[in-house]
Amino acid sequence: MLEIENDFTSTNKYYLLAIENTNYNDLYKNHNESYKTVGKCILDEVIVRTAYNLNLKINNHENLRFNAQNLLKKYGNHYIKSLDVIISKILFRTTYVVGERSRSYYLNDVNLKKRVVVTSFSLDTKGKNVIKKLKKIRSNQDSQLKFLNKFFDPRKLKIDIDSIYKELKNQLEFNPEKAKYIIRLNNALQFHQGVYIFKYDKLKTQRLYSSFTMLKKEDRKLVTYDGKRLLEIDIKNSIPTLFSLLLTNSISIDYNILFNKYNKSLYKYILMFLERAKGIDIVEVQEFQRLCLAGDIYEDINLKYERRIFNRISYENDFSADESDYDIDTRKSTKIDFISMLFSKEGTYLDMEIEFEDKFPSIANFLYEIKKENYEYLSHILFSIESEIMINLVARKFNNLNRGRVPLFTIHDCICTNEDNISRLSDFMKEVLKRVTGHNIKLTVD
Repeated sequence: MLEIENDFTSTNKYYLLAIENTNYNDLYKNHNESYKTVGKCILDEVIVRTAYNLNLKINNHENLRFNAQNLLKKYGNHYIKSLDVIISKILFRTTYVVGERSRSYYLNDVNLKKRVVVTSFSLDTKGKNVIKKLKKIRSNQDSQLKFLNKFFDPRKLKIDIDSIYKELKNQLEFNPEKAKYIIRLNNALQFHQGVYIFKYDKLKTQRLYSSFTMLKKEDRKLVTYDGKRLLEIDIKNSIPTLFSLLLTNSISIDYNILFNKYNKSLYKYILMFLERAKGIDIVEVQEFQRLCLAGDIYEDINLKYERRIFNRISYENDFSADESDYDIDTRKSTKIDFISMLFSKEGTYLDMEIEFEDKFPSIANFLYEIKKENYEYLSHILFSIESEIMINLVARKFNNLNRGRVPLFTIHDCICTNEDNISRLSDFMKEVLKRVTGHNIKLTVD
């Protein structure tokens, strides 16, 4: 039977996801242990990708394609026989079509109805080699960010995986509502075992995506570094605030250096943005900027937006909807819809577009016009500016001031450090933001 893990203290095991009641010993009884190890790893990857598909409500198998060269790189020639064993019994495989990139592997209907559990394999020679390759492949480190990457040290960076597992273990099911719990547990498990991800998106957003950014906020609160808990400092209303400051060209950053190095198209776009922004009603811009700097923009929009959404739901339900029956809006959903509206094609988030245009017609018209050029570029320039401030102007310089001795972890508009240094980092961050923007930017510490 499948060995289900409930304790994660062993240093001689690697923990991963499995389908309940999967008897690996029976499946691989005619093969040596190394084939079983590879089979467990492949099935774990299928489980996680399936959960992502369900969470994003993707109904096809496009995200379940496995490139043969990548499998070979990870697992060696063992992957072929390891896969053959579980094809039809656990997985289906699409027919290979000449000209297509690769085949898709997906769970059959029987296994999709089962729960997900945690199993393990021994870190013998084959197990260690597999994990070593996984760590190398997932850790696509950039030499410019070594000052941040060095803090991902599994000897010092710990997470309370037991508490996370205890909370999630009865919710690990393949359905759109609960798939997020499978993803969450997977990210926490890999973090616990030091299999870290580093991806630096140089060409588009200049954001650093790491295993720390992938953890849920409530799980990051369970992380310690060298035995001390971590706290977060983030810019309140970061993206709307940066957008409002960009409308008045108030950010002191050399865009030529920031964008021309990796993406000249973004440099041309921001020059066009700044020139056209001069035509927006200045009184309207000042009011928008005031609300953003005060940290009140989402609350202000929410006042009418909540009613607009309820009226639409009521209309769609023949006016039979009762407000108590619907969790129709919160500050969080207003924030998500506003950011999505800002970065999406015109007409995608129509309710928010109407609400924003009603309050800020001149800015809304400006947005409409610049999105005609390329609706994705606005997100790229704002994320890049945010990353330049948080990674290079705050984190890198604070790291240099402290000779690399203070742990730092970035999460886009947020920086984390241990509780001993949070006050000094917050003060430093305020100084940098005041110098770069000319304004006192609101920060929150959690």
